[in-house]
Amino acid sequence: MVFKKGMNRNFWLIVGAGALLVFALFYTVYSFEDSEPWGERVAVVRVVGMISVDGYGARTNPQDIGDLIDKAEENPSVKAIVLEIDSPGGTPVGSDEIARHVEDAEKPIVVWIADVGASGGYWIAASGDYVMAHPMSLTGSIGAYSMVITIPGLLEEWDIGSETIKSGKYKDIGTPFREMTGEEREILQDMVDDIHTEFVSHIAEQRGMSVEEVEAIADGRPFSGREALELGLVDGLGNREDAIDKAAELGGISGEPEILVLEVSEPFFNSFFSKAAENIGYGIGAGLRDNLIRLQ
Repeated sequence: MVFKKGMNRNFWLIVGAGALLVFALFYTVYSFEDSEPWGERVAVVRVVGMISVDGYGARTNPQDIGDLIDKAEENPSVKAIVLEIDSPGGTPVGSDEIARHVEDAEKPIVVWIADVGASGGYWIAASGDYVMAHPMSLTGSIGAYSMVITIPGLLEEWDIGSETIKSGKYKDIGTPFREMTGEEREILQDMVDDIHTEFVSHIAEQRGMSVEEVEAIADGRPFSGREALELGLVDGLGNREDAIDKAAELGGISGEPEILVLEVSEPFFNSFFSKAAENIGYGIGAGLRDNLIRLQ
């Protein structure tokens, strides 16, 4: 088929106009839910999986959660927020960053612990205005740990050697290629103890408990939701709908609230093409970060 010059130009004008129309419709639908100020809403923000500042892979990034809380704060139709937690924990910094976003929020935040709200997940939960847990959830697990894998015996068995050139005595602390010294164990233990102390103090402050009361149950064990209620770690028991109803109550919503689920959004090309490369990069670098102290 042969196109004349004018027909060819018109064809591409129509294609371009159609593409712009599709983009405009997509943008309108995509942004409408977040911006339209109708009704009285409870916003739901989910904290799922491992927590880490880098946010790679299936991890929760504190900046993403902070941005979602900010969206809820800025939306006049949102009267309260439910922070749904299903996380076994993560890094201390990542957990503390999300907890600070929760503390700084002006609208009431009801935290609902689903399957797991343990360690760093509970660090975040304790900062809510009202903490609700499913009766069968795993809650608490207050504490920190650092795990170092060593394989010197395996290297010797395969006649593999390693040499480290370092600028300081402890620069290669945690290397898997040799056993740790007693001094190195003390250094890591001091770091873990310091974070543990911060964790206990945070819970005592947020939950209105004494440091001694928290310390008595801060041995790393998880509790069921029912046990957590008896210990004062949560304010009530219930499911997701119960948490939404409680948030509506705290937000002064009369009647059935509308639900606004806020999720992290990514540009299409970034999520489709970059995620695979990102996960490969994380897989390569994961071993370098596995020795970090974790709230888990």
